Amino acid sequence: MPGLVMLLAFTWLSLFFLSGINAFHGLNNPNPEILLSMEKARFVNLAINVAMDQVLDALDHIKLQESKSKNVQERAALSDCWKFYEFTIRQLIQILDPGLKSTSLDILTWLSAALTSIENCKTSMIELNFTNSIPEYSFSELISNGLASMPSEETTKFVVAQDGSGNFRTIKEALNAASNKKRSTRIVIHIKQGTYHEYVEIGLRMKNIMLVGDGIGKTIITGNRSYEAGHTTYQSSTVNLFEGYQGTLWANANRQFYKDCHIYGTMDFIFGDAAVVFQNSFIYARKPKHGQSIVLTAQGRSNPNETTGFSIINCKVQVGPDLKPVLSQYKAYLGRPWKKYSRTVYLESFLDSLIDPFGWTDWKDHSGHSNVYYGEYGNYGPGSSTKRRVKWPGYRIINVTEEGKFSVGKFIDGQVWLPETGVPFSTAI
Repeated sequence: MPGLVMLLAFTWLSLFFLSGINAFHGLNNPNPEILLSMEKARFVNLAINVAMDQVLDALDHIKLQESKSKNVQERAALSDCWKFYEFTIRQLIQILDPGLKSTSLDILTWLSAALTSIENCKTSMIELNFTNSIPEYSFSELISNGLASMPSEETTKFVVAQDGSGNFRTIKEALNAASNKKRSTRIVIHIKQGTYHEYVEIGLRMKNIMLVGDGIGKTIITGNRSYEAGHTTYQSSTVNLFEGYQGTLWANANRQFYKDCHIYGTMDFIFGDAAVVFQNSFIYARKPKHGQSIVLTAQGRSNPNETTGFSIINCKVQVGPDLKPVLSQYKAYLGRPWKKYSRTVYLESFLDSLIDPFGWTDWKDHSGHSNVYYGEYGNYGPGSSTKRRVKWPGYRIINVTEEGKFSVGKFIDGQVWLPETGVPFSTAI
């Protein structure tokens, strides 16, 4: 049945596209470029409506399957998928809402986020070997086609303090309050000095949330879940960040910006499929388990039209204190391709001696060499030499013109939405 739905959907869309051109032809001889733009917009609108119907159907199936399953791991993976598909629906609703007056970049961002969320569900199911728990649908193809067709606020402040001097004692309590607050304003959550042993989730209904600590080494969010311990990749992330082992920072979707952060981890500890810029931050490799390698990033771009990737600018990649005494026992790499079109660049950053001369490493199935986009430009330090880097078709030493595409201004359109946050940033490299 899903296959039939896909066939009908594409037939309907194709017929509309062709008949729509005929219908508009001759109306004062409109500009062909404008006409094509109008038809593309209608095509995307129809594709998103069909995709939304299918995702809603998938949500019903997940709910039924989760209630019947007696396997704890299957229920965990289905729970992940429920959250991911709910997120997908919200992205699609935004695209279809004319009241938002969305730009083309907004729509591209939301389409990319929706596709990423669907891929995240697949990852959770594959990791725990439950690939048959959800039927095949065509919404990934519909959203991919949509991608291919595309051409000041008030602030509420919450304070989190373990000593009781703020509004809340835990970050989770503050986020729950933010979720329940009806508003269109930005919410800034100031997390006072302390070590917070929490697994923080920025919920699907939360937007315009900003977390601010008391400074490097003062506000620490930490956790130690891992895939090996029975958690899915999604569940093993600590929060948007800061100190962990495997899966420290899940940069899941949409546009994100990190500045002056200290990020610690071992294996794939910066991962996800958002469009992200890291600026003036420190990335520390920690001591992994015996026999493991250290991999800093695992970017998950699964479609060549997605606007996503990791841009690491003016950062320092260094050895963590626990790794220093045993550094010679381990190899460390800048990244590996979590998904087929993985994209990561390191620009004008310090790379310490821990980085292996090859620079980058394979995923388990040794795929993606041709389709990845891995680049370096202007880096320095003992691990920055590119002479012995991998010879993959997708790896390149980029030039100054290409470098500019990954700036805060160009890559995440930072000059539009960052000024209102009050966070200092540079739009250039």
